[in-house]
Amino acid sequence: LVCPSYSEGMPTVILEAMASGLAVIATNVGAVSVLVDDDTGYLIPPRDVSSLIDAMNAAMRDDLTAKKLAGRKRAERFAWPHVTSLFVESLKNFLARQENAAALALASKDALPERGIDPICETGGDPCREFCREVQ
Repeated sequence: LVCPSYSEGMPTVILEAMASGLAVIATNVGAVSVLVDDDTGYLIPPRDVSSLIDAMNAAMRDDLTAKKLAGRKRAERFAWPHVTSLFVESLKNFLARQENAAALALASKDALPERGIDPICETGGDPCREFCREVQ
């Protein structure tokens, strides 16, 4: 796949190409470098025609087997089953921390100053504590 874009986020077309076993030539814009590197293809500067030509020539000349395999493996990290399991695991960890914070807050409720701050929020860490103070 050749994807010489001036602007991108994280292009689905690159993920689909990698998942299909294609090596990729793409410009280093947006989050493309998260997907494409020397292992999975050729990452070139944007608006650099000579680099594009060099990468295309290299792709025709090189054995792309390793790049294709690496691309498939990299694309698996962004497949829905993997992303969903990571999200669920993160959510479980977050909820466990909140339960621990709630238990600590209830156990130490008498130790908190009378400021009207939610005890769960008070034990939630600096950002949470600052937010609670700001909204009072």
